Parts: sequence; structure tokens; C-alpha cells
Amino acid sequence: MKKKLVFTMLLFAVLSGGLFAAEGDREDRGRARPDRNRRPRRDMDEMRKMMQQRIMTAIKDKLAVNDDEWAVVKPRVETVMELKQKAQLGANRGMMNVFRRRGGPERNIEELEGSRKAAAELEEALEKENPDVDEIKKELSELRAARAKEQQKLLEAQKKLKEILTVVQEAQMVSMGLLK
Repeated sequence: MKKKLVFTMLLFAVLSGGLFAAEGDREDRGRARPDRNRRPRRDMDEMRKMMQQRIMTAIKDKLAVNDDEWAVVKPRVETVMELKQKAQLGANRGMMNVFRRRGGPERNIEELEGSRKAAAELEEALEKENPDVDEIKKELSELRAARAKEQQKLLEAQKKLKEILTVVQEAQMVSMGLLK
């Protein structure tokens, strides 16, 4: 259970990228250091790619597959990881907005997709002065449908991954939290 939690947290941190990354360097935050001891900061995208590569290498090692087998398994693992991350972020969207003020910065809902877009549209309906109950019911229904669709895609991807794994490999993937 502890391994699964650590892996899930690590996976979330890698895939969410720079959501919580601070911009600017140390001088901007008031903690200046002499330049002689400073190493250049790595780009967040570069760090994310490196971490994803490490995770994929760890998964490959855990599954004990050769390079030819990994060429088949890797795309399915990546698909499951991506869909799992989208599902987790979409489900936690409401908690991120608990502390957001009404009338805050405008969001471009058109750039969002799936359950994120449906959640944003529901939030928009809820923020109105006198929310329309019928509109809220409609938006709530659309959010639930979008989440169900994403969950179905995840289940299908997990099924496709499971089809090519041995029982031991499947157990490894379940212990990592990538399969149910």
C-alpha cells in the first residue's frame, strides 16, 4: 500500500509538471547566493522528461522485459499513465477551486477538454448570482458523463495492457497502482 501511494504521488508530480513550480531564480525570492556556487537551473520540461524516463525504466525493470517486449508494453503503459493522470486531475479539480474567489481571473473554457471542461462549465453556472437549477442539472449530468467516458477509456487501456502481461507482471502493475 505504501509503495502504491509513493508511486502514485511520484507519478502525479511528474505528469503534472510545473503546476507548483516557482518562477524566477533565487535572487527573485530574496535568497541571493554568490554566483560561483550556482549551478544552472534545469528547465521544468527537461526535468519532467527525465523523471518520466526514470519511471519508465523502473517499470521496465520491475516487469523484467527485454527491449523487444518493452517496445510492445511501453506504449500501453504510457497510455494508462496518461489516462490515469487525467482522471485524477479531473476528479480533484473541485478541490483546487475551493479557495478561488468569485469573480477571479477569467478562464478560457474552450481550451479545456473532457471532464475539465465540463467541471469548468459547472463552476461557471454555480458562480452566477442566482444559479438556474435546470442549467446546474444539465452541467452536472455532462460532468458525470465526461468522467464516466474518461473512466471507460482508462478501463479499456488497462484491459489492453493486461492482455499482454504475465500474471507476475500484472501483479507488479497492480502493486504500482496502474492496474486494478
